[in-house]
Amino acid sequence: MEILMENIDFSNLDKRIAHVKEEQIVELMQKYYEGEKVSKILDEYKIEISVSQLYSLFPPAITDEKCIHCESSMVKSWESKSSPSFIVYGILKM
Repeated sequence: MEILMENIDFSNLDKRIAHVKEEQIVELMQKYYEGEKVSKILDEYKIEISVSQLYSLFPPAITDEKCIHCESSMVKSWESKSSPSFIVYGILKM
């Protein structure tokens, strides 16, 4: 499974994850979706949030859809890995 950095919108990072470099954010997202223990990820990247909320800090995924008004790319929030449809717009490749 691979998360592509160019498909992530880093322009408005949550302050609780802003100390982590972009490459590391992609790394930790991959670890999360590959099933690594979330408490371990939080410790490793020094993120202070509850285990169940980690995915909510992830920067949005850039989709292939365009805004009908301005033609800019649309973004989508990430889903929990326990959600039945957490694979978002082909961004996660298996």
